[in-house]
Amino acid sequence: MKLLTVPKAIENVTGIRPPDGTWRRWVMTGLANRSSPGSRIRLRVLKYGGRVLTDESWVREFFAATSVSADQAPEPAITNDSRIVAAANYLNVELGEG
Repeated sequence: MKLLTVPKAIENVTGIRPPDGTWRRWVMTGLANRSSPGSRIRLRVLKYGGRVLTDESWVREFFAATSVSADQAPEPAITNDSRIVAAANYLNVELGEG
């Protein structure tokens, strides 16, 4: 295990250095866990001498945990717009206009 500052570890994994507010949010509040509604996934860190450190493997685990594959994605929310379109399509078929 090689501990690095959080921005450096993320940059090594992704090639992009995140803004401070972004990685701090990942550490403090985390991201919503889509596979378990109501829970959150946080980036694992160690605090040492006032510094916040993480390992590249922990960054990879965080991204893997927050990524949802297509077969695990939740059903799309039904909106009023989609209800209106569905109703219009139904009426067009029923009235012989479609």
